[in-house]
Amino acid sequence: ITPPADPTINLNNSCQALVPNFLPTLVVSDNCTPAGAITKNQNPAAGTTINGAGATSVKIYATDASGNKDSVTVVVITQDVTPPLMICKNANLYLDGAGNATLTPVNVNNGSTDNCTAVLTYFLSKTNFNCSNIGAPVAVTLTGTDASGNSSTCISQVTVLDTVRPVINTKAFTLILDASGNGTLLPSDIDNGTYDNCGPVTLSVAPNTFNCGDVGSKTVIFTALDTHGNSSSSNAVI
Repeated sequence: ITPPADPTINLNNSCQALVPNFLPTLVVSDNCTPAGAITKNQNPAAGTTINGAGATSVKIYATDASGNKDSVTVVVITQDVTPPLMICKNANLYLDGAGNATLTPVNVNNGSTDNCTAVLTYFLSKTNFNCSNIGAPVAVTLTGTDASGNSSTCISQVTVLDTVRPVINTKAFTLILDASGNGTLLPSDIDNGTYDNCGPVTLSVAPNTFNCGDVGSKTVIFTALDTHGNSSSSNAVI
């Protein structure tokens, strides 16, 4: 038997391949039996399904008219050359109290699959976001790589949002009426370090004007509004 060359076969979309039929082109000679009369067979048989990438040994036998038998082994190499099917979805990403957020593949992956690999390895072109990313969606590329090193990509539009309310801190304050018996309370009079995760806040207080009829302890409402429409309010006593 002249051994056939070891073939390399690409797996299909189901991660399968079929064992080739080596017998029609098999070169066999014998001292007594004509080549056309020699019995040939192989195991596994032609058309047998091979699952996954790797090496499959196929034993090829030849038997002459006198029952003498010889065999050779052919190694069928199966390889996965099909890249993953990447499917992305757009995502909203919410900043935390420190103004930061981390994007993970789970946030943008929308059912990406591969013909052979059950769990793909993912890579994101951008993972860390902060207040500067608020506004227009950010294009992020998700790359998926299978166990054979095949990879492909998809793109997600990530919208960064700030929904965190300002943190209010107030302090005690005594408002002194003027010579006309009037006084105006400023937000800065009772502010004690109010802050927001994404920058400056607009402060207000209500009521903010007082007269002689208000002498004594009064409760006012102190409000902080950030640049993204989030607000917090707290009672303060002056």
